[in-house]
Amino acid sequence: LPPSQRDFGIVFQSYALFPNLNVRNNVGYGLQGKAWLREKRQARVDELLTLVGLSASDRQYPAQLSGGMQQRVALARTFAMPSPLLLMDEPFGSLDAQTKLQLQDLLLQLCQEGNRPVLFVIHDLSEAVALADRVVVMSSRPGRIVADVTVPLERPRSIRQLQTNENFHRTYAQVWKHLEEGWVHHEG
Repeated sequence: LPPSQRDFGIVFQSYALFPNLNVRNNVGYGLQGKAWLREKRQARVDELLTLVGLSASDRQYPAQLSGGMQQRVALARTFAMPSPLLLMDEPFGSLDAQTKLQLQDLLLQLCQEGNRPVLFVIHDLSEAVALADRVVVMSSRPGRIVADVTVPLERPRSIRQLQTNENFHRTYAQVWKHLEEGWVHHEG
């Protein structure tokens, strides 16, 4: 593929931060090789640190941060890059419930502002339905596509408001049904 089609940002399950770089330098790391003026790079880092609520922690190092704060740095670093596609592999799987909900809302906000597609690998059905416009359900080994479900939820979204949304619960039930069917057919 040409370089323009290989350019993507990624957020891993683990935070994958540079331990010897502070928050500010972790967020701006990928921008160093870009042909941006230093002031433009710093302005982008400042903007993202404000969005993720870490402006006051910009001089701290990863070891000084909680898991949720580290994941906010990872999100900010990924969103700092002008990549046309973002890949996320269980980005909130290791977080406590409250931090997970906060970061899901933050991710929805960042995606709306950046208007970039995100491809998730998620095992949490609630998270998949809440964050996605489309959920592709796969069976276990051998992995095959069981269903492709369109999520009928308007944007912008709020994770808290989805908890009482009938379409959210209906879609969750539909995805769960397809997941169960994929498991039964696999086992049978």
